[in-house]
Amino acid sequence: MPELIEGKHPGEHIVHEESKDLCRIKGTLAAGNLVAGAVLGQKSADDEFVELAPAAADGSEVAAGILWANTDASTAAQLAIVHTRLTKVRDENLTWPVGITGPQKTAAIAQLAALNIIVQL
Repeated sequence: MPELIEGKHPGEHIVHEESKDLCRIKGTLAAGNLVAGAVLGQKSADDEFVELAPAAADGSEVAAGILWANTDASTAAQLAIVHTRLTKVRDENLTWPVGITGPQKTAAIAQLAALNIIVQL
């Protein structure tokens, strides 16, 4: 029998959130097919969210939130729920960009902490 692999569930990365009305916003995910718990950056030009891109220079290099639920914006931008403040999350349930270095991840965790998003290591 083939092995079954269950995907990520909405909000499984959360340890605690103060209130969903305070912690989450509706935003636009500009691109990508991302899973719940993906660490996001926000493009300066249009405030749309994308996967964190530490080497970018368009705003998306700064950690700005965490995706609440699986969202597919691979063919068109999609509305998405994003944690942007007052949340504690588990690092083991976050999805970091492929190839992120240790120093880049440390910087992103500090950027999230500045938003009062605490990453529990």
